[in-house]
Amino acid sequence: GTTTSMTFDANGIINKPLQPASNAYVSSHFTIPINTNHDVVFGSENYDVNSDYDTSNGRFTAPVAGVYCFTGSVFTNRTTSTGDYYFDMMHNGGTLYRIYTAKNGSVSSHVQIEFCKTVKLAVNDTILLKGQISPGNIGIGASASHTNFQGFLLH
Repeated sequence: GTTTSMTFDANGIINKPLQPASNAYVSSHFTIPINTNHDVVFGSENYDVNSDYDTSNGRFTAPVAGVYCFTGSVFTNRTTSTGDYYFDMMHNGGTLYRIYTAKNGSVSSHVQIEFCKTVKLAVNDTILLKGQISPGNIGIGASASHTNFQGFLLH
């Protein structure tokens, strides 16, 4: 079969229907236990052109070399302890970018953490989000509008 990889309309607008792009979200609340480096798996998808995001392990795998943009947000619920927590965007197993926040006092808190990062990837490079907390546990909210992850090829 034949698949159209690019079209141009009369106004010069380019449509690339096979361009790598995915949008995933957390559909079931889960907890990140104390002092663990926990994979954040966005187990449901709104779309995933080319199946580049794996909902079973939380990894986006680059199908082609290029510059990619990764964005998203994580809704957290913390009811115990003062302490730090952060999320690491991992590139091939190494930390590329850290998203950090702290909690003071014994008051319950909800925090919406948002991120956006561009990165140059080679074919089969992977991106994964990991979370860690110390001390206490942190709950991750389940909602497509609150806890989500997007990845797409820029060029």
